[in-house]
Amino acid sequence: MRSFKRRSARLRSQGLQSTALQRKAAIGAGACLAVSAIAGINPFGGSNVAAAVPFSTSSTSSTTTSTVSPGTCATTQPSRTSVTSIPGGGTLYSYDDNGTTQNFPVPPSGFDPLTASASQLAEYDFPPRPPTSQPKTLAEWQTVMTDYRSTVKPDPIFTCTPLFSQPEHSPPSLLGTILNTALNSSPSGNWSGYEANGSANQYVAVQGDFTQPTDSTSKCASNAEESTWVGLGGEKSTAGLVQDGTALNENIAPPVPLAYSTYQPWYEILNGQPNSNFGPDYLGTFAISPGDSIHEYISYETSTNTVDFYIADNTNGTSGAFDWDISLAVLKFGAYYDGSTADWITEAPGGGPANGGPPLANYGSINWNTAQAELGSNGSWVSVGSQTNTSLNMMNGNTLLSKTSTLNSDSQSWTNTWKACQ
Repeated sequence: MRSFKRRSARLRSQGLQSTALQRKAAIGAGACLAVSAIAGINPFGGSNVAAAVPFSTSSTSSTTTSTVSPGTCATTQPSRTSVTSIPGGGTLYSYDDNGTTQNFPVPPSGFDPLTASASQLAEYDFPPRPPTSQPKTLAEWQTVMTDYRSTVKPDPIFTCTPLFSQPEHSPPSLLGTILNTALNSSPSGNWSGYEANGSANQYVAVQGDFTQPTDSTSKCASNAEESTWVGLGGEKSTAGLVQDGTALNENIAPPVPLAYSTYQPWYEILNGQPNSNFGPDYLGTFAISPGDSIHEYISYETSTNTVDFYIADNTNGTSGAFDWDISLAVLKFGAYYDGSTADWITEAPGGGPANGGPPLANYGSINWNTAQAELGSNGSWVSVGSQTNTSLNMMNGNTLLSKTSTLNSDSQSWTNTWKACQ
């Protein structure tokens, strides 16, 4: 219901209708190339990695569609497929990612989400304004939007690395399971944090805020990594997972073709089928710093198979807002959306040490708050504590790597604390 309303509101605005039609036309024009490209998608096809693909910094509207061959991966800073003016002064930047379309609408200078109409918020991929019937959620949305200063001009990096972020894995140790039972938590080999557990397609959106942790890998191995994110799905290894978050000390190979930060926002879609995963992709020009307050939001529009992402640094006022049309990928590989769980996770990338991944970086502690999910049934936002939920502690055998505290009295905040590298 919510997805239909958002798209309808976008099209009802006469001033924005032409832009929406232009977007459809641009997607349609590239359909033949997209179908050919998606037939060869293999973002996680093997251990051999192709050399970085040369890229152009021009903003021309020529279409560049790359095909990833079986057994290889490519890391690229892609050329834009189109640049379109949005009535009112904004600009829409579109990119092809192996047959899927990523759209980055950038508002004009001076854009104020607090006073923007519902259709303007939708056009620029901002989280919709909650209704006055949900005063607490509305007040939290207003706090995030008050911090907004600008949307970064897109400069995405498309990567193809060995499953940076993965579905939740259970650790093999019986003693570890017993220990977590005593801690009133469930063990995981790569996740710590909370899941809201519901029925099929119960959750259509998820959001949360956290303090960006500091890289303290000097206390672990040099290749230690950590990621903090929100998502929909992922508890089942064969089901879909859409997610966005921040990476700490993620080591991409081959080197990305531009200066790369230790702290980098990213996004990804997985579905458990062979050679069907996309990402992680990165917002290359989006600078975040340790200690910054980060807001993350994802929604899935089932009627169009489009994922809406919003990542904001509430401390410096910058944000990245974009949507990803994955309809052709869904046709080929099946569902990437599993709304039976909403997730707020601190992760050891690559499956975690328990599953052959790199060590968990010493992130210190991460304070989570505003952990909420939107119900598909009525569009209301609910806290993780109001739902059937699972607390996860990250384990490697009998060793506790990352501990999740109990929920605070507001039922939507807690602390994750690093305990060990591996």
